[in-house]
Amino acid sequence: MEGGAGGPTIISGTLQVLLNVIGFGMNAQQASAAPRIHHQWMPNQLSYEPEIAADVVTALRARGHQAEARQKITNVNVVVRTQNRIEAAAEFRSQGAPAGY
Repeated sequence: MEGGAGGPTIISGTLQVLLNVIGFGMNAQQASAAPRIHHQWMPNQLSYEPEIAADVVTALRARGHQAEARQKITNVNVVVRTQNRIEAAAEFRSQGAPAGY
């Protein structure tokens, strides 16, 4: 289960966190903390967080993307349920913290 905040960046941010968990085997905290990329159709602009590797940004620009660094793409909170436990991660970009009982 995930939740996001950030207007048009919600879908891309939530998808990236989901892919980090399902596709790359990250735990909740790793998936939430990983840097993000967002492409907006209008305006035709690709935004990336500064932690994205420079060679990735160079490759995106070589493919014609107009890329610009942005401090924060979106806020995504995540809960991951595995066979053995439940993990939660709050979005550090908004200084959140997971809470529960």
